[in-house]
Amino acid sequence: MKRSTLLGILAAVVVVALVIGAVLVGMTWGTKQTAPTPTVSSPPPSAPPTPSTPDSSAPSSPTVAGCVRTATASGAPITAAPHTDWYIADTGQTLPKTKAGPFLMKDRLALCYTPDSLGALTAAVNIRSRMLSDAWEQVARYQTEPVPTDLELQKARESPDKAGLQKPYPVVTGFRMQTPIANNLAVVELRYQGTLAGKTIDMGDRVTLIWTGTDWKQTGSDIQTETAGFTDWRP
Repeated sequence: MKRSTLLGILAAVVVVALVIGAVLVGMTWGTKQTAPTPTVSSPPPSAPPTPSTPDSSAPSSPTVAGCVRTATASGAPITAAPHTDWYIADTGQTLPKTKAGPFLMKDRLALCYTPDSLGALTAAVNIRSRMLSDAWEQVARYQTEPVPTDLELQKARESPDKAGLQKPYPVVTGFRMQTPIANNLAVVELRYQGTLAGKTIDMGDRVTLIWTGTDWKQTGSDIQTETAGFTDWRP
């Protein structure tokens, strides 16, 4: 896979919606990414603040002490909003917690999801919503593949787009999942709504996640103008 530029993994850059005249502000690594041939990824050079994984002899169910450890993720598309316990994140956003995770909150990250469709969906919303907040750098370092370089992160910090990141941050309010997990890759389409820097946001975002062997990470995104046909998912 062609390595993404910094503007391709961090959603959400200011994008003018040609059809609805709305704007989505965020940080992306590029307008479109093609997901890589999936493999169980190795950890980045500097150890991220992820929880330890349980011993392989232990049951593969997540706890606050560790994430599921398995080489393969699978699952059918989700078409209805799941049962959800909503929580207020440190960013001030209201985000979903389901029976698939997150099972650990650490260093402004929501970590540990199950290797199935619900885990992928819940991870996508938590990861992408935090990308629209001042926690974007922690998420970029530890919940994206490939891991951005220090130079890429520095360029992002200096980007004028950061001026648009002000509370209250936008949140995901809907989703669409049309394909099953294949080769450890899950594709989730998200709908954002809210206001940012005085502008209305009503945009779609096609997110690709990869199962790394212990958790879901974002590996691609493609901002879209379409928001029809999404399943509503909000508090």
